[in-house]
Amino acid sequence: MSGPTLAWSGRGRPVVRDEESGRWRFGDRAPSQPSFVELRRHGPPLPDPSLLVHGEAHEALRALLVTHAGRIRLCYIDPPFNTGQDFDAYADRADHGVWLSCLEERVRAAVQLLCPGAFFVAHLNVVEQSYLKVLLDEIFGRERLVAQIVWQRTPDRTVLGQGSALVADQVEYLLVYSNGALANDWPRPQRITKLPTRTLLT
Repeated sequence: MSGPTLAWSGRGRPVVRDEESGRWRFGDRAPSQPSFVELRRHGPPLPDPSLLVHGEAHEALRALLVTHAGRIRLCYIDPPFNTGQDFDAYADRADHGVWLSCLEERVRAAVQLLCPGAFFVAHLNVVEQSYLKVLLDEIFGRERLVAQIVWQRTPDRTVLGQGSALVADQVEYLLVYSNGALANDWPRPQRITKLPTRTLLT
């Protein structure tokens, strides 16, 4: 492997969710057949019905490998941002190394689901963005970065605990990678409205 890589304490160890705190931690994962609960199925029964599942992400990804390896054209993940806060649905505070190990497990499982030329998108904020980008460069290859999309939340979102207390952080990121050369049949973005005059004159 050429190029920079990340090293952290505990890399390669499995990550489990602590039953009491709900937080991720390093631990021994009991050998088990990966599984998930299928909640709903849409579309024709064969060959490609849409599937809604519920379960721990790593287990669900591993279970899907049985039937969907190499068949997925888009994987979009929205992991906990690791802001250091606790929300009703989940604890958003993990040791930095634990967070990285957790994401590495899940990304490597997701990559096996992707078909050639598929897209992988990770949605996160500034807290872990730079570290995850280096990790994704390592997994996919730096040359497979398609784009880093930056978008601005509404300023009101900062009151929900997703922004800085000192300087309002209203930006989130989408890291977009390709799993190999892009397919020729992917449509390319095209502008369908004219540029405003003020843009053309500046």
